[in-house]
Amino acid sequence: MAYSKATELALKAKKVYSSVDSPWHCYYHALSGDELKEQIMTIAHKPTDAMWSFSFKDLTAPYKMYEDQGLVNFVKEKYNVSDEEIPECVNCIKEFFDDAKIEYTGRPFFNKEIT
Repeated sequence: MAYSKATELALKAKKVYSSVDSPWHCYYHALSGDELKEQIMTIAHKPTDAMWSFSFKDLTAPYKMYEDQGLVNFVKEKYNVSDEEIPECVNCIKEFFDDAKIEYTGRPFFNKEIT
């Protein structure tokens, strides 16, 4: 991914989920809408320059149908990447679910045990 493109993406990020050395650039979009269902996550696969933005509603739909496997299938279909690259992206998506839901409801998407 070109340096200028990565810099442009960073300016739009409310929260970045992927590390600098990751093949992914996943972030919670700062210009999301006013409702939970309108929160936007942008996911870019650096090696292929494939980049898409998805609403909370669009990303939670495959999860609600098939849980983690739904997200695996979604990422594989959209990005055509190796199986080894998918888990990192799925984890970023799940972090986005929690962050967006906490922001709008005060509760995480996933029930987490308090230790």
